[in-house]
Amino acid sequence: MSLVVPYPAGGVSDVIVRIVSPALSKKLGEAVIVENIGGASGGIAAQKGSQ
Repeated sequence: MSLVVPYPAGGVSDVIVRIVSPALSKKLGEAVIVENIGGASGGIAAQKGSQ
C-alpha cells in the first residue's frame, strides 16, 4: 500500500504520516510506503492518488 503525502519530505505532515504508518501497516497486515509528492498545490499528488 502506498500513502501519498502532498508535501515535500521533512515537514509536519511527513513526520505525522511516518509516525502513524507503522501502526497502520500492522493493522492492515501489509507494508505501507510513504510517498512525498510536492508541487502544484497538491495537484500532482492528487492526480497520483486517483490512479
